[in-house]
Amino acid sequence: MEARSSTAVAEPDETQAAILLVDDNPALLQTTQALLADRDWRCVTCSDTLTALCAIVEHKPGVVLVDCETGPLDAWKFCVLVREHPDYCRTRLILVGREDGALARAKASAAGADALLVKPFTAEDVQSVLALQGGISP
Repeated sequence: MEARSSTAVAEPDETQAAILLVDDNPALLQTTQALLADRDWRCVTCSDTLTALCAIVEHKPGVVLVDCETGPLDAWKFCVLVREHPDYCRTRLILVGREDGALARAKASAAGADALLVKPFTAEDVQSVLALQGGISP
């Protein structure tokens, strides 16, 4: 598979569960991808939310982790667009942000996100959030 500048795609092992990581910070994308790969997740990465919409169509991930500050679409609009599409409305959407608390969680929920993951996070934090989403596992 060809890697594009805004989307880094390793040769996927189709037997692994797919997770799409969306963040404009290359170091954070690489770190998160490494954390999840160690737990047998097949990761696809995107550095912006428009490319991520295309990646959802191409890779059909079961889970999308999208950073709240990544553009050009804000993460809330991104969630709304995914939720409105009949083919992808069941995709698990997890917002990743720096804010925690009832207001941040309510805003994420209102946009259609399934969960909010607060930075900084560990591999165990990600695994816990995924496990709470209906027992999703690689």
